[in-house]
Amino acid sequence: MGRGILEDPVLDIEENVTMIQEQFKWREPDIKSTRISRKFSGQETETNSNDKVAVGTSENGVVAADHETCSKIGAEVLELLGAFCLGVLNPSSSGIGGGAFMVVGSGDSVAKAYDMRETAPLAASQNMFENREAERVVGALSIAVPGEIAGLYKAWERHGRVPWKRLVEPSIKLAREGFEVGSHLAFALSKNEAMIKNDIGLKSVFTNGD
Repeated sequence: MGRGILEDPVLDIEENVTMIQEQFKWREPDIKSTRISRKFSGQETETNSNDKVAVGTSENGVVAADHETCSKIGAEVLELLGAFCLGVLNPSSSGIGGGAFMVVGSGDSVAKAYDMRETAPLAASQNMFENREAERVVGALSIAVPGEIAGLYKAWERHGRVPWKRLVEPSIKLAREGFEVGSHLAFALSKNEAMIKNDIGLKSVFTNGD
């Protein structure tokens, strides 16, 4: 039997979870065909849906993300024995306002699972959006309390080897200096163009003010 621990950094909850091997069949990933180079490289692999999956490799592992730049940054971190990149390049998929899950394994058969998903505000109620459908999906009330950064920081405190500053610096540089908009972000911006132009905050971030 293996042991697991579930944490919610936002709600400050820690629970012990027992995992029975007969119920959960663990399978080692097949990486024999994956070439791990000492210097990371960026690769793009075609999927069945014609989307491109960017893969970054290093001597210590493989990073797959939906943007090549993020995969390369992740591979660089692995070279340091260690991201926040997708929150900058693909904010519609991941970012400081969202949430995530993370599972961290160790050599002592203990797995830690971090629940970083968003949490409803304390003042929220089950019927708060009754007859207010528009506010459920657009505006301040549609946003939950984000947990991604708190969760990543908690995981870094427990397991991190690379300085926190080193982890976030590449993404900060991209946010400050700008970057080429990829197809994923371009699609999201085009799809939500009207909403972006009518929202002061989104307009200031994603447009030139016109």
